[in-house]
Amino acid sequence: GNPFHLTVGGTQADGTIESTGALNRYRARKFGYIRILKAAKEVKAVFHHDLPGPYVSIKELVLIPAR
Repeated sequence: GNPFHLTVGGTQADGTIESTGALNRYRARKFGYIRILKAAKEVKAVFHHDLPGPYVSIKELVLIPAR
């Protein structure tokens, strides 16, 4: 898979995403938990891959509060 690094406020998480075979084909995935201790003004996702260009397409990134 292609690794990514997600930062929300000062909290970070890492994971990998698998190819769907096309830039307009999406797949829902749950990557785990990230603890956000205070309100964040910025969410940053960095993708690391060996492809010759920005070939990662994200339809949405959803942060769901845990109970």
